[in-house]
Amino acid sequence: MIYMINKHKQRFYWLSLIQDLFGTWCVYKVYGGLANKHSRCQLVVYPDRMAASKAMMEIEVIRRKRGYTYADIDVIEHFNLKPQTIKDLHK
Repeated sequence: MIYMINKHKQRFYWLSLIQDLFGTWCVYKVYGGLANKHSRCQLVVYPDRMAASKAMMEIEVIRRKRGYTYADIDVIEHFNLKPQTIKDLHK
């Protein structure tokens, strides 16, 4: 996983290399504003892990050229990735 921010534009970019349930390799991209909850996500499918890794690296290089720097995730709510339990689902 790679998380980057652009402090000047108040934007974030999150890249993750994942494999879906069918064994297909994908690059999962989440990007949006740091100052608001507007974000988009995109799942891009590749023929194999090497192609997906190469694409992820190319995206990372482009983002760094555009002023993004590596950062820690401060506000996890941007990603809506809160853990759920069975109890939470039945509420």
